[in-house]
Amino acid sequence: MVVFDGFGIVNSMESGKVLDVSKGSPDAGARIVQWDWHGGDNQRFAIEDLGNAAFVIRAKHSGRVLDLVKASHNDGAMIVQWDGHGRPNQQWKFGHAID
Repeated sequence: MVVFDGFGIVNSMESGKVLDVSKGSPDAGARIVQWDWHGGDNQRFAIEDLGNAAFVIRAKHSGRVLDLVKASHNDGAMIVQWDGHGRPNQQWKFGHAID
C-alpha cells in the first residue's frame, strides 16, 4: 500500500488498478470496484488496526468503512462502503498471495 497523508491506495497485483468507491459516492451502500488511479479521495483508504490481527478499511472521502454485504459467505459477494458498526463483516485480515 502506498501511503499519502495517512491514507493509502490498494493496488491489485493482477490488474494494477486500485480500490475505488464507485463514482466517488459518499453514500452508504456505494460499491467498491477496481479503477484506474486518478488521485481522488474515493481511492484513498486508511487501514485501522483493531489489535487482534484484524483491520478496518476506511474511505477518506466519506469516512465509511468497507463492508461485506449481509455478511455473505458466497463467492462473488458484493463489498460496499457502510457506516462502521464493528461487526466481523467490516473486519479484514491481510496475508500473502497464494500462487
